[in-house]
Parts: sequence; structure tokens; C-alpha cells
Amino acid sequence: MRLATTTTAAFIVCCSAALLVLPTAAQTHTFKYKETNNAYIYEAKPGDFFQFFLGDPQFHFPCVPENTDCKKQCTNSGTVCESRYANKVQVQSIGALTQQLTARGFRPRSIIMNGDLTDFGQDFELSEFKSQWFMDSQLGGMKIYPGLGNHDIQNTVDHKNCKQNECADRMLSFFIDNLERHLKIRPDYQVYQDAAGKWYYGSFAYSWNECSPTNPSQCVHFVQLNNYPSYSRTIEAYPKGRWTVMSALNWLQRDLAQNQQHPVVVNFHRFDTEFSDADRASFRSIISNKSNRVLGVFFAHNHSGYGVRHEEYWCINGRYVPLLYSGSVPGNNYLLVRFTGDYRTISIVESHHVTGSGYTNVYPLQMKTGSC
Repeated sequence: MRLATTTTAAFIVCCSAALLVLPTAAQTHTFKYKETNNAYIYEAKPGDFFQFFLGDPQFHFPCVPENTDCKKQCTNSGTVCESRYANKVQVQSIGALTQQLTARGFRPRSIIMNGDLTDFGQDFELSEFKSQWFMDSQLGGMKIYPGLGNHDIQNTVDHKNCKQNECADRMLSFFIDNLERHLKIRPDYQVYQDAAGKWYYGSFAYSWNECSPTNPSQCVHFVQLNNYPSYSRTIEAYPKGRWTVMSALNWLQRDLAQNQQHPVVVNFHRFDTEFSDADRASFRSIISNKSNRVLGVFFAHNHSGYGVRHEEYWCINGRYVPLLYSGSVPGNNYLLVRFTGDYRTISIVESHHVTGSGYTNVYPLQMKTGSC
């Protein structure tokens, strides 16, 4: 089904086996389409491009209760086992799907990761996250555009298990270093030096354009606002110094004003009561600028959520704009989005992993269409 705005596909990923056997690249993977007339990948046209969206790798957090196959894998083995298994399954599924898309000339451009990279910003959690997602050969060096969530830079502040706020300091330091060194992106911040040390000050939001490899004029402008758009906090930390995280709303308004030639996708981590009604109204007003075409708002945080949040759409400039859960690693679900012009179609994909093999079922997802 087509909207007047974009093209997307959603993925549910589940895993099942009798023993804890981590999936490997050598395992086979088969794709089964439930509606052959609407087979998602086969509809792609020259100029289209794909993106992965997901949230909450969250080393080390348990699988959701409804992810029963993950629970069975780690019976009596605990949270670390579940987290490792769910992340490994997610990587294998994305890797297998990337291979199929690449074989048809549509290698996905990147992975957008909407927050909670770790559970508490501990050194061993971040190390395992980097090893699994940045170094796994199944992803073939695909770029990853991360956001930071409440478990990375909010829950840990002034916590007894994060001495001198070393956890938030570690995650923010990793975040800006990864963006600047590997993605060549400078997020929104400044550095000041005084007698007390360095002071990092800004919203730490960032944006970039992703374009079709065969049609460079067909691009989408992506925005990452991290935890939630109005989150603000000053963190006195060691060893870097002081971090002041500002609301990203003013930065967002400037960024959209400067990028009006391409459709827009907005990302952040949590869309819940922390994001107040007043701030939501300000956010909605900003993205309703008539010069911008917003295709969707993507977020994570709810480990059981994927697809349209509570069937909620915002009517912006006469178009339905869906509010979308990106899916989560503990729930073993994620989204694949196909961008084609200024519309999208959405399919749900169930990816099952059994000992020695895996298979994925593709289902169309019905969404609101037309004008509003």
C-alpha cells in the first residue's frame, strides 16, 4: 500500500532453538513472501534505496517476555546470555537481508540506531556493543548512525554505580568520537576551556543526507535528536569534564530551515511522558513548516513496540505522518525502510532462527493513505 509520503518495511525478528547456539554467518536464510503480488523487495525500482531502523541493543538487558524463543535459549542463564543472543540474532538477520538486497542491486545504505546502546554505560557494555555491531563481518562494514537514549545519558547521572558520572561521560565521548572520526559528522556542540577543565555544551543532535546510489538527486534528510527532543541536563563528569546537554528544539528548527530540498525523517529515543505535552506541541510546530516534507518520526524505548505507535498519525501539511516504533533488540524486531520518491509501502517481516538455518516471512502492513 502506498502513502503520499514514503516507502517503508517493518521487521519482526524471533529466534528459536533447543540449545543456546549463537547464529553464524554460515547458516542458511530463506525469505518467504506471503503476498507475491506485493513482494516488498521485488517492487523496488532503480533509484530506490533502503535503510534499517532499530533501537535498544542495550548491552545487557533481558529479552521481552513475549520473545519466548530467546527466553528458552537462556533458561537459567540470565540477562547477559539473553542480551548476547538477541543482539547476535538481530545482526544475523540484518546481514542475511542485506545480502539478498545487495544481490538485487539494492544494498541498504546504513543502520539507524535510535538509542540505548548500553544498559548503563559501563565500559564492558560499550566494548561488547562495539564488538557486536561495528566489527561483525555479517554487516559488511555498513555505516551505523547511533543515537543516545535514557540508559546511556540519563539514568546513570549521579548514580552510585557510575562514580563521578563516568558512565554518561563514556557514552557521550564515544558518541562524538564515532561521529567525527568514522562518519565525518560534527554534532551540535561547542567546547569551552576554563580553569576547571573542558565544558562540552550543546544539544548533540546531528543530521545528514542519504541519497540513492543510482540517482543522486533522490535524497532524504535524516535527523537524530537522541534521548528525546527537549531533554536537557548538566553532567559534572570525569575524566572529560562538564557536559551540558541542551534541548534540541532550537537546533531542529534551524536545521530544517537550512534543509528544505529533501524529504525529512526525524529520529530520537523515547516518546513517552518524559517528552511533555508542551514540548511535543513545540516539536510538532517545528516539523510542520510548510517548506519541509516530513515522512515519519521514528523512535524506540518500548521494547515490545514496532510499527505505528498506537495507530497514531499526525496530520502535517495535508499528509498523514506516522509515529513509528523502530523495534528493539530485546524484542528481536526492527524496520527496513524503502525510500522511493516521496511515498512508501510497509511490510512486516518475521525472521526465525533455528539451529543451522533461518527463515523470514514478509507481510504487508496497512497504513493510512491519502490526504488529511
